[in-house]
Parts: sequence; C-alpha cells; structure tokens
Amino acid sequence: MRRWVGIEIKTVCRISAMIEQPVEASERFVIPISKTMDKEICALREWARDRTLPATMKISENGSRKIDLS
Repeated sequence: MRRWVGIEIKTVCRISAMIEQPVEASERFVIPISKTMDKEICALREWARDRTLPATMKISENGSRKIDLS
C-alpha cells in the first residue's frame, strides 16, 4: 500500500495528463515522502507518542477530550 499525500496525488495526475497515459503509468515518476523520509517520520512519531494527544482521541459528550492516563 502506498501512502500518498495530496500534492503527490495531484502530481501523478498532472504527469498522467501530460504524457497521456493512465495514472498507474505515471506513479513511477513520483517518490512518496513516506518513502524518502521514512526514518524521520518514524522518529517524529516516536517522539510524539508520549508528548502529544492523538487526533483520534474520542470526545466526551460535553465536548471536551477525554484523557485516559492508564
């Protein structure tokens, strides 16, 4: 599975239009940042693990974020 960011998808689509080929043929011209910066992304995730609140954290009924410190 490729992990593309928005600008990478846009770039692949533009290349596809320029060379008049299917999108699949254009993918080889774009290297995802998830591949080129893999070590840095992993290091940042590790750093953030105990220092930040995840965006996926459930919100309680009163609108505040519920923090489970267990």
